[in-house]
Amino acid sequence: MRGRALLLAGLLGAACAQPPPVAPPPPPPFVAVPSAPPESLSLEGRSRPIGPGKQSVDIFVNGRRVGGGTLTTQQPRGSFRGDYEGHDVLADCTLTDKVRCSISIDAAKEVPRTDPAP
Repeated sequence: MRGRALLLAGLLGAACAQPPPVAPPPPPPFVAVPSAPPESLSLEGRSRPIGPGKQSVDIFVNGRRVGGGTLTTQQPRGSFRGDYEGHDVLADCTLTDKVRCSISIDAAKEVPRTDPAP
């Protein structure tokens, strides 16, 4: 019995003598990557009469003309495409009593723009 007790004590002593397992390394520190604030874009649609039943439409982004076309009473709807610094600009316009345009940038709809009546 004494041999068993020594053997058991030896096993317990050997198990306690081992160093604790190595802790995993800490995760890398979080570093926030600054992002550019969303670009502020000023959208504007302008129209002007160019003849009986015809309106010229110009689309501007930040004061720069990016597209446009002509609407008539025979073809009162039109879509005009343009590009502004790599952004796709689309204006869906209609001619009723005045020109009304819905302008989108990169397929994100913006507030409809309306020209004052001439």
